[in-house]
Amino acid sequence: MGKNILLMISALVVISACKKSEEIDVPVIVQQVSDGSLTDVFYLNDSVGIACGGIENIEGQIFKVNSSVWSKVYSNSNYRINTVYSSPSGKMYAGGDFVRLLNSFDQGNSWSNDWLDPSEQSYHEIDRVSIDKFAFINDTIGFFIGGDRYEHGHIYKTTDNGDIWTFDTLKHEISGISVLSENSILFSGYGYIGSTYDQGENISQLPSKSDNFIGIHAISMFNYVAIGNSGKIYRSTNQGEGWHKIAKLKNANIVDTEFSHNLLFAIGSDGGCFYSKDLGESWKSIKLNTTAQINGISLAGQYLNLAGSDGNVYRIIIADIN
Repeated sequence: MGKNILLMISALVVISACKKSEEIDVPVIVQQVSDGSLTDVFYLNDSVGIACGGIENIEGQIFKVNSSVWSKVYSNSNYRINTVYSSPSGKMYAGGDFVRLLNSFDQGNSWSNDWLDPSEQSYHEIDRVSIDKFAFINDTIGFFIGGDRYEHGHIYKTTDNGDIWTFDTLKHEISGISVLSENSILFSGYGYIGSTYDQGENISQLPSKSDNFIGIHAISMFNYVAIGNSGKIYRSTNQGEGWHKIAKLKNANIVDTEFSHNLLFAIGSDGGCFYSKDLGESWKSIKLNTTAQINGISLAGQYLNLAGSDGNVYRIIIADIN
């Protein structure tokens, strides 16, 4: 009898953790940017933003918006642009396939190639994978991460705002980076969670569950939340030394995550934009009226901005998310 009760309780816990997210209907501003897929978006403020996209290993574009008018500011016929970012200094970065790095010094109006020296690149071509995300601690110290084929990834670091980059290659695709403090950064990827407490001089792999961790976020100095691509949500209360699953997003294929304004976000396939107001314990989804994959996310000013594979940017007033 006692065993049956325990089984029933366990089943209820599983059902509760995997229940479908409540969907909310809020006003959504849809802006068409491109005829092709967008991979990322980054807004500097309420009205000025950058988006990018293209086709892997074939072509890439960067677009800029002032108010609501988008225009193409860069294109190439060799590689896709996967991510765009502005460092605290105002210097902008874009990253593409095969460690392709671009810079802009005029808020994204024009872009130029940053040709990495041989010493800044892996000797093995298989490890020269894509640039997928940037994060800077301050005006000078920053990182970019990326990977491909699950078992190939890299973490790059600069201490002079991108003049020189140093790197580590890993046998893990790296998808997530979160700045905890001036010294502490977290990394996540395929079967991998790592941390550094000395600005990236030493990066240690932490114990973790077996998952493809798309994002990791420090809720506080000791509490971390990691999100897997299958929608599993994990929490650690001891700086990543131990993890337990706290929720599961049903039928989710997560491609990126964000933590801002005390909201956790997870985006992915079929117009998926999920958010949590209680640090990952429970989730709701935002109705976007699209089946496109949501690839990029940026919170700036009063807006949540999302980049879709249908070439659209979706904009939502953060205050409307309840």
